[in-house]
Amino acid sequence: MNNSNISRLQSSDSKQEFFNNEEQIRKNIKKLYKESLRRVVEYGAFSKVKVNFVNKDKNLDIKNIELSIKPSILLDERPKERELEISVQSSINEKNIYKLVLKRGQKEEILKFLQSEDILKKIDKSLKDASEAFLEL
Repeated sequence: MNNSNISRLQSSDSKQEFFNNEEQIRKNIKKLYKESLRRVVEYGAFSKVKVNFVNKDKNLDIKNIELSIKPSILLDERPKERELEISVQSSINEKNIYKLVLKRGQKEEILKFLQSEDILKKIDKSLKDASEAFLEL
């Protein structure tokens, strides 16, 4: 993530700095990775593994963020396929949820993706896209 992703708001009285989500995203990706090593099986069904955190970027219409790994929707046909999904809740209308599969693949592919820098770019783009989608509703 680069400095252009850090949002700032200036007013005549004071300068208030807003946080982006990079630090907490990195922390939660590590947490999800560790949990997935233990709880995601190579083959068949398992309970969804997830981490939840609150958006800190006040320029985005987002309240809650969830990253999860779950069995593929096509589990019967693809018993080794897993899905890494992001779910984002609007801060204005909490009933609005934006979900997107960030990666599909076997356990090792998902774990490898969790360790790459590409995941940060995908999550950042997903958060911006979700916020824009919420504003259009």
